[in-house]
Amino acid sequence: MRNLYALVLMLVAHFAQAQFEGPAEMKREVLHILTQEGPQSIDSLSTYLPGKWEALAYREQDWAPDYVEEAVPDFYIFTAPDELLMRLFDPMAPGKYAPDVEATYKIDDKNTTLTIYLDDFSIEPFQIMEVLYCDANYLSIRFDGLSMFLTRVR
Repeated sequence: MRNLYALVLMLVAHFAQAQFEGPAEMKREVLHILTQEGPQSIDSLSTYLPGKWEALAYREQDWAPDYVEEAVPDFYIFTAPDELLMRLFDPMAPGKYAPDVEATYKIDDKNTTLTIYLDDFSIEPFQIMEVLYCDANYLSIRFDGLSMFLTRVR
């Protein structure tokens, strides 16, 4: 419960620009985004996506409908036109990052999916991510049954 309270406080700070009435409304909005049935078409995805994004919250698909967890500060750095640097926490060394993962990405024609490749010669994708939400400040993606909510780092 304390982690959830800390997450709500952290998200309130990040959503300060938005016009939410309080932490409960903000939590409902994040849960709404993370629990969408399918990807959303984002007309300006290629414009919004480039930049550094930090994971704030996540949820597994099989969790209770109102449950969300604070994420470790993984970073996804998208550069135009198609490069991605993933700076992920090392699960074997708590508090430390694993070596950076360099990849390329492609946005599908419907602006709903990011396909991640580990090198330019890969035929099989490393990861396919559904885009649940994206604007100038917030990004939400789903892959492998995990929905993640990220904020732009300035």
